[in-house]
Amino acid sequence: MKRIGIALAGLVLLYGTPAQAQAARQPPALVLIPGAGGASPRDFLVLSQGLFEASGFVTEMTTGASHAAALVAGYKARGQRVTLVGMSLGAATAAQALAAGAQPDRVVFAAGGLLPPGTPNGAVRDLLGDPARLPRTLVLHHREDACHLTPPGAVAEFVRWSG
Repeated sequence: MKRIGIALAGLVLLYGTPAQAQAARQPPALVLIPGAGGASPRDFLVLSQGLFEASGFVTEMTTGASHAAALVAGYKARGQRVTLVGMSLGAATAAQALAAGAQPDRVVFAAGGLLPPGTPNGAVRDLLGDPARLPRTLVLHHREDACHLTPPGAVAEFVRWSG
């Protein structure tokens, strides 16, 4: 539950409280892209979706970049602020959506593959190509993440690269 609380706190930093967003007439939307296992019951975003909704966010789960881009466009057309949230391999899918022209207000990369371009599995930076494609960005990572595809040491370099 601590990780979920941290994620909710990060989203509040990006948006303000859901009550503040409601005052703008439309609740904020989250397009959630789970990791390599897809929308499995053990994925952090799947586990957290109900908590995000209970906190006032509108959510939609997807595993495809084109679907994510379409969801972002739909929410934006309705006047909603939207955040694209990619967990683990879902961060690469979020980067694909951004590279294809999706224009969310914000993006969250949670334990994403942030390795330098050309590195095997350096997906997010390879897919983006240019940090100018990033909207306001939050990177969530665990300093003891043992996955070789999402090393915590890559975060500082990604933050420098992205500005």
